[in-house]
Amino acid sequence: MAASIRDLVSKLDDFLFRIEAEVLGTTTARALLFSALTTITSFGSLVRSFHLGLAGLGTLLSLGMSLTAVGNLVLLPPPIGQTFAKFARRVKI
Repeated sequence: MAASIRDLVSKLDDFLFRIEAEVLGTTTARALLFSALTTITSFGSLVRSFHLGLAGLGTLLSLGMSLTAVGNLVLLPPPIGQTFAKFARRVKI
C-alpha cells in the first residue's frame, strides 16, 4: 500500500512540474515501472512457496501491485492531464 501511494505521489509531483502531453516517456514513469516490477518479482517469489498461505499471499500481492502499477501508469495520467489543462487555462500558466 505504501509503495503504491508513494508511486502515485511521485507521478503527480512529476506531472505538475511538466507541461507535456507524453508523461509516460519520462524518467519518473520508467522509475515507477521498474520499482513496481521489482516489487512484483519479490512478491512473486512467495508464489513458489510450499506453504499454501504464503503462496496465496504472494499471488494476491503480486496481482494487487500489478493492477496498481497499471492504474498509476496507464489509467490515471489522462484524467490528471485533463484536470491540469483546465486548471492551467484558468490560471494562465
